[in-house]
Formats: sequence, C-alpha cells, structure tokens
Amino acid sequence: MADGGTPLEQQIAEAEALAEQLPELTRTASNLVDRVAAAELAVTHERATWSRAHDDATAARLPHLRAWGALVTLRYRSTRDAARAVEDDTAAVLAQAEQELAERKREQENLRARTSRVLVATNGLPALRQARRLEELRAQGDPLAAQVDAVDADLARADDRLRELAEADTALGRALEAVRDATRKLGSAKSWGTYDTFFGGDLISSMVKHDRIDESNLELRKVGSAIAIARRELADVDVDLAADPLEVGSFLKTTDIWFDNLFSDLSVQGRLTDHLRTIERLHGRLAQLRVGVGAARLAAQQERDLLARRRQELLDPEPRTTQ
Repeated sequence: MADGGTPLEQQIAEAEALAEQLPELTRTASNLVDRVAAAELAVTHERATWSRAHDDATAARLPHLRAWGALVTLRYRSTRDAARAVEDDTAAVLAQAEQELAERKREQENLRARTSRVLVATNGLPALRQARRLEELRAQGDPLAAQVDAVDADLARADDRLRELAEADTALGRALEAVRDATRKLGSAKSWGTYDTFFGGDLISSMVKHDRIDESNLELRKVGSAIAIARRELADVDVDLAADPLEVGSFLKTTDIWFDNLFSDLSVQGRLTDHLRTIERLHGRLAQLRVGVGAARLAAQQERDLLARRRQELLDPEPRTTQ
C-alpha cells in the first residue's frame, strides 16, 4: 500500500472530500433554481404594479382639472400627492425585489463555480485511484504493471489516431465549403457567359462575365489551398487525395472583351463547363472521403473505448480470483 502521505494520496483524499459535497450541492442548486424563479416572478409583478402607479401619478399631474375652480384644484392636488406617494412606495418595493433577485443570481453563480470544481475533482477520482493501484502493482513487482504499460502505449497511439482523423475531417469540411463557394461562382460566370454568347450580350455583359470569372478564379485558388491542406492531413491517416488542377485561364480575357466574337465566347464557355464538371467530381470525391474518415473515427473511438475498459479492468482494486 502506498504511503498515505504521498502527493498522490493527498490528491485522492482531497478529491474524495470534494466528491462528498456533490449530493448536498446538487440539492442546494435545485432549491436555488426555485428561489431564483420566485424572485424573477416577484420582480415581474412589482414592475407591473409600479408601471400602473406611475401611469396614475402621471395622469394626476395633468393640469386640466384646474379649470373647475379652486375647490377642484385642491382635490387635484390631493389626488396628485396621493398618486405620487403610491408611485414612490411601489418603486421602493420594486427596488427591493430587484435587489433580492440580484442576490439570488449571485448566489447561483457562486454555487455553479463551486459545483464545477467539485465535478472536476469527482470526475478525476477514477484516474487517481488507477494511478495509485498502478504504483502498488509496480511496488509489488506484479506483472500486471507491464500489461497496463502496454495498454497505455496502445491508448497513446489511439489518441494520436483520433487526433489525426479529427484534423483530416476538419480539413475535408473546409475543402468542401471552398468547393461549394467555387461552384456558385462558376455557375454565375457560366450564366453570364450563356447570355453573352447566345442572347446578344454586349461589352457590359462580357465585362460582368469576366468579373465573375475573376471571382471564380479566386475561389478556385482557395479550393487549391484547402485541397493541399486536406491532402497533408489525409496522408497522416494513410489516405491519398489526388485533385485535378483547377484554374480558368486568363489568356482569352482581353480578346473576349475587346474583340467579342463567337469563337472566344464559346472557348470561355467550354472552359467554364469543364471546370464545373471537374469541381463537381471533386465535391463527390471529398464527400466520399469524409464519409470514410467519419467511419474511421467511429472505429478508432470504439477501439479506444475498449482499451480504456481493459485498463480499468487491469487496475480494478478488487482482488483477482484464480481458476
């Protein structure tokens, strides 16, 4: 048995002491939720009461009653003073209710912070107890310690695999988003190209078309960058991603705008069509790869869960029985 004064034993003792507080904290939190709700209801009620009193006091301050003479004026002043007094009283009650609500909410925030610390300690207890058990096994020269070390090595590899798969999934997601943006820009450029080629487009429509082509080229460059990142991340998980070069050539641009003719229009349209087809194929390939990466992540997580359970079984403090 490890010495009770070791840092590990002290951590376990502190965590166990904190864990014992959790049931009481849970009950307190439940009660406090009800108290906060009651305080909020009280504030809502007092605000409505003050609002009515404020409206009455405002109406009482209107001078139109003075037209009825001095007697009515005296009654008006009496009514005005009474309404103002009621308004002041309700304002004081409202302020008290709001103060009560603020105090309950501060109490709730403090309790949440305290509960969070207790939960961290409680959730960390199994790992601390397993560490203590491993120390005991090593001190006893038990061969189980070597088995635990082997499982720990497998767990480290599983964690690395999960991290790499998560990075690959993120990279593929960004590449797919870039592909979707590029598809929209290429579609817009092609639509303007169709108008420019077949429906009597002029200099303005041709310039708009090439503005859309410029925007498409920018998006395609983003696709290229995203693909490069995805390729690196996928290589870490032994997956190869090959992508066709994606760029709309610009050498026809000046000719098409200033010497607008059917042949240059058709050439640009053909390039746009080819790139739309290519990027659609790329989208399908990326989506397929992401499905595969998702399946690999699920399998890797299941493998890690099995390793974690195996480690727990090895470090189970209960005595082992022999057959």
